[in-house]
Amino acid sequence: MHVCLVQNIPLSLELSSKKKSKTPFALINSFNILINSLLESNQIELSIICSTPLSKVNTSIIKERFADTNVRLVRVIPNLSTYSLKDNLRFTLRSIPLIQEIHEQHPIDVIHSRYPFSSILAGIFARKLGLKGNPKIVYDIRNPWVDSIFEMKRISGKHAFILRKIIHWVERYSLLYSDGYVFMNDALKSYYTKKFGNFTQEKSYLALNGEFEEHRFGSSLHAIESYWNELQSNMDAIPPLRARTTPESFLVSESVGYWRRRPIRLGYVGSMERWRNLDFLVEMMKDVIKEFTKAHLVFIGNGAHLEELKELTADLQLEDHVFFLGAKKVEELPYYYQTFDVGISHLPRSLTGVLATPLKVLEYLYFNVPVLASNVPAHSRLRDEFDGRGVYLYDFDKGSFVNSLRVLLTAQVRQPLNMRRMVNERFGRQFMVRSHEKLYQDCINETERKKALVKRVLIMLEQQENALKWDVRLVEMMESKFQVLNYLRQ
Repeated sequence: MHVCLVQNIPLSLELSSKKKSKTPFALINSFNILINSLLESNQIELSIICSTPLSKVNTSIIKERFADTNVRLVRVIPNLSTYSLKDNLRFTLRSIPLIQEIHEQHPIDVIHSRYPFSSILAGIFARKLGLKGNPKIVYDIRNPWVDSIFEMKRISGKHAFILRKIIHWVERYSLLYSDGYVFMNDALKSYYTKKFGNFTQEKSYLALNGEFEEHRFGSSLHAIESYWNELQSNMDAIPPLRARTTPESFLVSESVGYWRRRPIRLGYVGSMERWRNLDFLVEMMKDVIKEFTKAHLVFIGNGAHLEELKELTADLQLEDHVFFLGAKKVEELPYYYQTFDVGISHLPRSLTGVLATPLKVLEYLYFNVPVLASNVPAHSRLRDEFDGRGVYLYDFDKGSFVNSLRVLLTAQVRQPLNMRRMVNERFGRQFMVRSHEKLYQDCINETERKKALVKRVLIMLEQQENALKWDVRLVEMMESKFQVLNYLRQ
């Protein structure tokens, strides 16, 4: 089947390794994760429509990266921003003729449109303008983007209320004219159903509940040990980095006192935006070091809140315990993960905390790093997915944070994690391939089922019509018989 994947987002053109492979990109977002998963499919031929903020598209690089894969066509629209409302409208208008062009060259079976509205409207309008074969449309909704953009104040001002109403109407229209849906988790499906009605009734949908791409880290998984000296030379100010997998890391002990005698590394990897309320983590370190004097917290990432967090660290005199390393390349992350005793995932009590799927938790667990996470539904769902293993929740107060950290460390001394296989089986590439293949096929089969149903109804109507004709003839015969009898009686 031929699938056309559409989203206003750039491709990541960093090779995961110097050698050619079916994994051409060091992935930076779920769009690229999906692409790399679908490249593994034997049932799918793929075409891609996306965007780039650059003014010029290097088509030769794209052709080289997708050589010898199941990708037929790639169309990249230049000079577009992912987060601009105007650029999303431009993406819709410029994608419609591209979908028509691809369909004329290779008939499309499924248009997979990923949020926001720009890609789904492109698919709907292209089909309404007349695509032969009437391809199915799958709407991929990864988060409650309609409400999130206003909650995070990406759209604000006196016209925000009107814009919100318009975008809600567009979303309702998009859901109505879609044939299948992808939700990041079951909670997001329930949220959309409650907000927009039971649009999934008699339609196919997929609730992922998580996705993980181990290949995004390239060959770095196999080169961790050789990296320590180079890594340490750049971080003299930070307590010594140390592979957790060395025998010293998990000395068998039944008491948490072991952790008081050695450095504990808490690590946070992700964006550092204000809505995440990461100042909570910095403030918690004041209480953590009272019990674990050698503990320190490492932040990896950038964002609008970074400078304020540095100032807060200085105000609290925590410069010897809180460190900011900035953004790192994807292929470097495994080296840092291997130095963490605890991975932190902090989401506030907000719409995102309720409906998101924090994929960073899966990365921590893949590298056997236990996770200390804020007590919000998004984290509770992942903890349940792993039967309570590896994820420890804390409430939004000092005592709960330190207590949960103590419980986590004690459990780790007794039984270190071994989660890599479980993460791959439940959320890895093969899971992504199987689930999407089934969704696409169900959407296509739904059309065949409807055609078969219509055919059966027409046959029944024809049979009823024939039966009715016989009934009319019988009545006519009976009427003529009664006429003959009446004549004979007379």
